[in-house]
Amino acid sequence: MFILIWIVGLGSRLQAAGCGDTNYDGATDTVCACGDTVVGDSGYTYQLTGDLTCNSHGLIAGADDITIDGAGYTITGDGDINDYGINKHFKFKIQDLEGF
Repeated sequence: MFILIWIVGLGSRLQAAGCGDTNYDGATDTVCACGDTVVGDSGYTYQLTGDLTCNSHGLIAGADDITIDGAGYTITGDGDINDYGINKHFKFKIQDLEGF
């Protein structure tokens, strides 16, 4: 039982990947999926390329002074009160985003 719980916990940690400007060159090189951490240098803007429908968490703002631009798209969830649409660890801006 303990091993099963540990494996499940480890698997959920591996799902949160870096996305956005992972090369820190000012250009988006990795599209974000549910649970991913948006990264980039200060002033970087990540623009959604489509709606995100998440069964858990939406996105994590993982850099200071970045913008997450929804471009009119939505982030929707399954209604679980423990999930977040966008979680922040830094100061960031959200614009033109619907949902969650």
